[in-house]
Amino acid sequence: MFEGTVTFVRNNGYFFVEQDVTHTSVFIHQKNVRDRRYLHVGDRVKFNLAPCAKDPTRMEGVQAEYIVHTIARQTSGRAVRP
Repeated sequence: MFEGTVTFVRNNGYFFVEQDVTHTSVFIHQKNVRDRRYLHVGDRVKFNLAPCAKDPTRMEGVQAEYIVHTIARQTSGRAVRP
């Protein structure tokens, strides 16, 4: 299984996940997520890859499983007191 972080979500159940190892974007549809869970940006998932049904030359994530939600840290600039 591969692991990655959700980087983009569309309202109609399309998720894009950046793989940890290759840093490439993988498409996952909500029907391929365990328990049909709705994912959010920052969620960590495990998934397998399979040829896309509409375009067999491309790969898509299947058997996806929610792991945990990560919280991004602010890394740009210092906090300013009002």
